Amino acid sequence: MARGFKYPTANLEIDWTSLGWETGVYAGRARLAGVAYGAAVVIQKNLPKLEVHLLGYTGEDFYGKEVEVECICKVSEMEPLAGPELLDKIEEDMIKIKKFLSNSPNI
Repeated sequence: MARGFKYPTANLEIDWTSLGWETGVYAGRARLAGVAYGAAVVIQKNLPKLEVHLLGYTGEDFYGKEVEVECICKVSEMEPLAGPELLDKIEEDMIKIKKFLSNSPNI
């Protein structure tokens, strides 16, 4: 798991040819070891991976484990930011994701 920011992410390698997702930041859900989590998902089609942050996960790194990820709602576009501006955008996106998930009880 990448821990460089306040929200550690798992970087998952994926095959874009089978997915219909567009580049952006999504509210979603994920399943790890049979446990469901709300998730923040970052998709950048120029990279062969997606990043997922499991909301409420406090366990150990899960390298090599299978993680199921579903994107539910796009909350923002990717922007070429760095430094404080990037950190502010991440915080804004996390607020949107948590609000969306809290208003969707069946997720």
